[in-house]
Amino acid sequence: MKDLKKETMLKALSALDQKLKAPIGRGGAMILAHQYPLSTLDIDAVLIKQDFSEIDPLVKEVGKELQIAPDWLNTWFSSFTHVLPPDFKSRLVEVFKGQYKIYFRKPLG
Repeated sequence: MKDLKKETMLKALSALDQKLKAPIGRGGAMILAHQYPLSTLDIDAVLIKQDFSEIDPLVKEVGKELQIAPDWLNTWFSSFTHVLPPDFKSRLVEVFKGQYKIYFRKPLG
């Protein structure tokens, strides 16, 4: 399996565009928002009013198609959102705009 670089992340998010409602964070968001020349193993996402079981088969299909890990979308990131400040939604930055969804990351600072 290959690491997720910016181009691969955008392809993966595009493939899920109609199905996924999720702000993203951590490394994937930094690469997409600030063009860091790095790669990561997954994209950390917070599902909004959605159960992962609804999209898991598609996530695995995209992983196979792009030759990335079948668990490239990490929804365990949600377990850390309790530490976000109450106004975090007002500080989100657009990192990917699909036909149906926009994915955000929390700005630095």
